[in-house]
Amino acid sequence: MLDQAYLRSRNCMYELSRIAEDPSFATRVFPVVMPDAGIFDPLELVRHVKHWETRQKELDEAMRTVGQENLQGIREDLDLYETIRNTIAGILNVLREMNTLTVAAHQADGFERLYRSLEKALDLGRSPTADH
Repeated sequence: MLDQAYLRSRNCMYELSRIAEDPSFATRVFPVVMPDAGIFDPLELVRHVKHWETRQKELDEAMRTVGQENLQGIREDLDLYETIRNTIAGILNVLREMNTLTVAAHQADGFERLYRSLEKALDLGRSPTADH
């Protein structure tokens, strides 16, 4: 489920940015986009980019206030924020170009279209097994 909380979560965005590195990304995800995700509004897209720019800037400034020897692991977070900032607009553009259905549409058909899409993707991903 893609909502604003997901798009503001360090862990979720780490996961999404890693998944999006796969060239077949758009055929491997089945997003259920919540209304508050705001991925169809360009102003909201800019706000998502701005959020990660702000997080990166705040962390960078905070890191400058302490000795570098005290920052084990924190530098990686700064790098992650930069990666998210640099890729979020592209990732969300791919997701908004997909034929995503609203939660109401999914509920109306008992999530049947989502289940069929998942089954089809799983069948395509199976490799034939040799008979013994």
